[in-house]
Amino acid sequence: LLQTGVLQPRLDFGTCSHPDLCTCLPGFTGQWCENDIDECLHKSPCPHICSNTAGSYKCSCRTGYRLAPDLHSCYRKGRNKTLDGKFDVEILARKLSRLEKRFKKSSKYELQTELSENPSNDELQASLDTLHKRFETMNRYQQEKWTRLELELEKLQPLCGRLDNLERRMDQCLCRCKDHTISRIFP
Repeated sequence: LLQTGVLQPRLDFGTCSHPDLCTCLPGFTGQWCENDIDECLHKSPCPHICSNTAGSYKCSCRTGYRLAPDLHSCYRKGRNKTLDGKFDVEILARKLSRLEKRFKKSSKYELQTELSENPSNDELQASLDTLHKRFETMNRYQQEKWTRLELELEKLQPLCGRLDNLERRMDQCLCRCKDHTISRIFP
């Protein structure tokens, strides 16, 4: 709507100070603040059920639970309004603590077993040194082979040139012979 030269947002979900420049109320977006943001769509702010409303959301609880006075948390019916989330966190913290203790005990045992079964650092270093020496030997051997191949190639290059020269001479001879034979047949 156009009112005194300033565009007003649709449905009064924001204010426009200039054409195409609007500031939206929380929960709305868009050029004219026409889009309601669905707060429940991606990461629900409610622990149980989230319902999108115009510009906001509403939390509700599953069967067997009640909405707490904060209108966000849920607690089980029959409890002294102890927040269900807080109670669950305490239970989970105790279970996590027990699991951590078990893990530490089993990790110590596994580490001791692993250390006793695995070779020592000295043995590993000796194996590494042996592999390094073998690698150096193979590298030297490969370099020697490469040098020999290069020498053989250098010997072959002049022979290739000579062979090329001989092939050209033979081609010339063949051409002369053919010409001579043709001239005898057709005088």
